Amino acid sequence: IVYANDIESLRDEGHIFTSIEELHDILEIPNATLKKIEPIIIFSYDYRQESDYSWKRINSMSTDDLIGSGIEPNTAKAIAEERQRRGEFKSIMDIKKRTGVPFSAYRHLT
Repeated sequence: IVYANDIESLRDEGHIFTSIEELHDILEIPNATLKKIEPIIIFSYDYRQESDYSWKRINSMSTDDLIGSGIEPNTAKAIAEERQRRGEFKSIMDIKKRTGVPFSAYRHLT
């Protein structure tokens, strides 16, 4: 239940979870918790998890890069400024929580 709201929030905005590692990377669910639920979860391979397609590239993109990838200028600026102010984002949920920007604004980068 602790993570269910975050999972549901991202799913409602269109994210499709494809691996148990993604639950850790995106939602920061502890590995101990994931090990307990792993036997009842099924995922399939998703090419978007490769480094060129991963959400993590947001941590290295400039404001102009973000805009060039289809993110609105104000949103791109908010993401870049928050990253510069407090460091790299740890997860997609971290981006959402720290910037207040809805996942739908950068979903296409994940």
